[in-house]
Amino acid sequence: MQAEEIAAAVARLCREANVALGADVLNALKEALKHEESPEGKDVLEKLLANAALAREENIPLCQDTGVAVVFLEVGQEVCIAGSGNRK
Repeated sequence: MQAEEIAAAVARLCREANVALGADVLNALKEALKHEESPEGKDVLEKLLANAALAREENIPLCQDTGVAVVFLEVGQEVCIAGSGNRK
């Protein structure tokens, strides 16, 4: 397995994680909205759902939260990784 392939897959998955909530999370937010009683709570849930839709449609991050991604990769004993994985 080439290190570049691993780096490209991790980069792709990070981008996807930043623009698309999972169906289970979206469904949970929609379900919460159905049961929320407070106007403030409904407003927040509606904004979260609108932000998720916009992020998916425009292919932009869900929010502008700052942070650092840490990736742990498990590979089997027989897997050989070729190349440096250094990206420019």
